[in-house]
Amino acid sequence: MKNITKKITILTAALALAVLFGFAVSDTASAAESRAQAAAADTYMSAATINYSTSTKGDATTISTSGGSNYYVYSVEVKTSGKLYMDALAYNSNSSSCYVDLGTYDGSVFNHGSSTYLSAGSEKDGIGGYDVKKGTYWVGIQSSSSASAYVRAYVIPYSTRKLPAGKMMIASGYKNSYQDSAAKFKIRPTKSGYITVTLKQYGYDSSSGYVTLLNSKKRAVSDKLWYYSSSTTSYVVFGVKKGVTYYLRVNSCQGSSSYQYAYGIKFKQKAALLKKNIKKSKSLLLKRKAKYKSMTRQATGKAMNQWYKIRVPRKQKTQVRVDASKVKSGSAKITLYYGSKKIDSATIYLGKINTFNITYSTTYGQAMKGTYYIKVTTSKKCSGMYKIRYLR
Repeated sequence: MKNITKKITILTAALALAVLFGFAVSDTASAAESRAQAAAADTYMSAATINYSTSTKGDATTISTSGGSNYYVYSVEVKTSGKLYMDALAYNSNSSSCYVDLGTYDGSVFNHGSSTYLSAGSEKDGIGGYDVKKGTYWVGIQSSSSASAYVRAYVIPYSTRKLPAGKMMIASGYKNSYQDSAAKFKIRPTKSGYITVTLKQYGYDSSSGYVTLLNSKKRAVSDKLWYYSSSTTSYVVFGVKKGVTYYLRVNSCQGSSSYQYAYGIKFKQKAALLKKNIKKSKSLLLKRKAKYKSMTRQATGKAMNQWYKIRVPRKQKTQVRVDASKVKSGSAKITLYYGSKKIDSATIYLGKINTFNITYSTTYGQAMKGTYYIKVTTSKKCSGMYKIRYLR
């Protein structure tokens, strides 16, 4: 069997995903030798796995039929689970119209969906969209007379795979809204600090979906956060530690049907302090009017205390500010101590800047001279980066 191939590359999906599913080859190759259904034991072609925006769909391969009521089938090797698609372009010269489709083959029967009709010289992208796992599937072609077509098969995966920082990965959503892909993306940050996650639903003006951070055992260590690109408050951020394996689980995200339900996911990372100030004796000193200390609240799945202290030189108005705009999951509160005596506690509102007045004096609205301890308590599913400052 002689394979006729044409090399095809695509543009970056983040810039022009419409081109991602385009098909353009010249009709110059001669017809390939066709094969009957019973004669396809070896792998005829492999389905390219499209993971990143720089991936290609691979080569176009010729399939043919000498005519008749039966399908001629060709095997396709699939290397990962996901959505299996096919692009097809019918020969323009010396060829008839034909039907093509993807499916399974048991040695005698080609099981497939609704066949796609191609007139001579016409093309169709995104045929199929079937849920598959690793294994062998089949491409079929049928025509009443001799016909040939260029085809290429590819998989947009939704199973667990590794996602590097700063790179958009293309993934597959489900056609039916009641189904939820719950795709998992493995990450291993190279910085201790926080990560921000963005989603891209191709074919829509805005994008949305749920994202959850999982630990290395794939157990949730965050809340299920809602991402919506058109909102300034519905964003996703998590606190992480350098070199630790996590998973990002995505739910309820898919592109439009015209973009084959594909969506993209990307995370960016930024460094922040990761200190072991989990005991009062290890409290970090905050200097008056100094810059913010940016502190990582690493996702651990456990509640945590982080301690700070300030020194008030004389009786005066005193404020501490906690910027929790980079914390969206879980809950947090602040507790104030004068020496060993607990004075008060208050909620830290996540996603916001919080200012706390310290009043502990015979004079209303002021704090008397001394050392104050501040305990920031975060819940087991809390993570991100917060900034704390001794304001005045």
